[in-house]
Amino acid sequence: MVSQRVLISPGEYVKEILSGDMGYELELHQTKRIDSNIIGFVETISFIEYLRLCLKWAGLVGLERCKEGEIPDEIIRVIEDIRKKLLPF
Repeated sequence: MVSQRVLISPGEYVKEILSGDMGYELELHQTKRIDSNIIGFVETISFIEYLRLCLKWAGLVGLERCKEGEIPDEIIRVIEDIRKKLLPF
């Protein structure tokens, strides 16, 4: 049973909570759980999987839906540089 939700990230079309939907929320449960689902994301995804996507795409999670060649090379280079710095994690 879901008891509460917490906003964790603006949605794809939100600009400082002025437009679009409210964003992505984390379900909080009354029972102890290791993981929970993200509400408002494009698919059903757990919080841990969402964090993995955030780290993989340097916080630009929407880029994972782009086709090969759609992301400019300079953006790819920045993401790859950030990934190298995240390796210790």
